[in-house]
Amino acid sequence: VHVLAQAEQHALAGCAAGRAQATVPLAAGEDRTGVALVLGSKRVVTGRFVDLVTRAPVPGVRAQVTPTAGAGAGIPSFGAEGAGADLSDAGGRFTVHNAPGGLAYVVGLNTDRDARWPLVRWIVELTDGAVQDVGDVPMVERRGGADDKPGDFGWSFAQTAPDADPRTRALTISAVTPGRPAATAGLVAGDTIVTVDGHDVQGLRLELGWDLLQVSAGATVKVGLARGVERSVTAIAVD
Repeated sequence: VHVLAQAEQHALAGCAAGRAQATVPLAAGEDRTGVALVLGSKRVVTGRFVDLVTRAPVPGVRAQVTPTAGAGAGIPSFGAEGAGADLSDAGGRFTVHNAPGGLAYVVGLNTDRDARWPLVRWIVELTDGAVQDVGDVPMVERRGGADDKPGDFGWSFAQTAPDADPRTRALTISAVTPGRPAATAGLVAGDTIVTVDGHDVQGLRLELGWDLLQVSAGATVKVGLARGVERSVTAIAVD
């Protein structure tokens, strides 16, 4: 690996035997050689896409697996060996080949653009082993019609550092707009949402929270807060 730049650079390598990544700090104008990349074994990931509430299988969803951080983040794994197997079947089952290890996103993208279950990003921890079954991957049914006006709660959330451990992430409110639904319901800056409509949205389940909060104007959600109270908030139309 030969890199010439300032700040951090990510190196990624992959072959049939495995894949590896490394973060290399560089000073301005510095050359770096001799970076060792130790290949980690690839694995086959299986699972099942299901509806969050009914647990019914969701077919027709294309599965990908990508690291949550580092050089391989955002680079999906499909695997030619499993041609077609990454598309969930009638039972919601999928198979992804050549997947990385460690913390990774299982991403499901529905092939039907008008589907009631459009997208999911679910974090799993993949350990050593040739085959890993991640179990059920819950998908949130679209909350409102495709033509409905998107809802607004009048809150903003604190940004998470790109290198933050996903297990420690939280939906912490950084600001509320006076007179908007969140403020009217009694939410304040610094509140952390731990449940949405009874579903845990902490840490590795935070992506579920984002999906549950994507609602149309007029929809009401119940949020549980870390301070031990629940509040119902009704979205209004985005200005």
